[in-house]
Amino acid sequence: MYHENKRLKACIHELHQINHLYRDAISNRFFDSGSHEALEDGQLVEQEIGTLNQVCAKISSIYRFLTNRKCFVAVYLIRKIETKEVCSIHAYSEYEASRSKKPPETFSIDSANTRFWDANTKKPSCINFFHSADLEKLANYNDQTQHFEAQYKSCIVVPIRYCPNRQGSEPDDLGYLVVDTLARDRLNDGFHVNYLAAFADQMYNFQNIWRMKEQ
Repeated sequence: MYHENKRLKACIHELHQINHLYRDAISNRFFDSGSHEALEDGQLVEQEIGTLNQVCAKISSIYRFLTNRKCFVAVYLIRKIETKEVCSIHAYSEYEASRSKKPPETFSIDSANTRFWDANTKKPSCINFFHSADLEKLANYNDQTQHFEAQYKSCIVVPIRYCPNRQGSEPDDLGYLVVDTLARDRLNDGFHVNYLAAFADQMYNFQNIWRMKEQ
C-alpha cells in the first residue's frame, strides 16, 4: 500500500503538466492577442497531433509510475470508409514509437479487433472499456495487429466519446485511448481504467474545442 501511494503521488506533476498542455494550446489559438495568423486545416491538424503526442507521453509516464513498467499510449481516431467504421492511430507516446512509423494501419471496429469492439460494450461500472492483464489467456481474442504479442501483452482501451443524457440520443464517438505494455499482470481493471477514462474525457473536450472555427 505504501509503494502504491508513493506512485500515485509521483503522478501529480504529470497530471498538472497535461492540464498545462491543453490550456496553453487552446489559449494560444483562441485568446493570445499576439497571435492572429489564420491557420489552414492541415496546420490545425498538425498542431492538434503535436499536443496529443505530448499528452500521450505524459500519460505513458503516469502508467510507468503506476506499473513500474514501460507503457505505450496512443489515440486512435474513428472514421468511415463507405459504410464501415474503422480507426487508425492519430497520436502516440514516444516509447516504441518506431512501431508507428510504418504506413498507418487501419483497424475495423468489429469482432476482428476484440479490444476496440469490446471497448464499446456497456459495463456495469458505467465506464465502457476493454481490459486484459494477459491477452494470451483470453479465449477468442482477435487483433489485426500482426504479431501483436511482440508489441504488447496487456492493455486497456476506453472510448473518447460523449454520451448525451437525452433519451434516444446517440453517443458522439471520436476514437479510442489505449495504454498497453509488454508486461503481464500490471494493468488492472480498477483505478487504472478510471485514470484512462478521465484522460479520454479530457481529450474529447480538447479536440472539440480545438476544431471549433474561430469567429
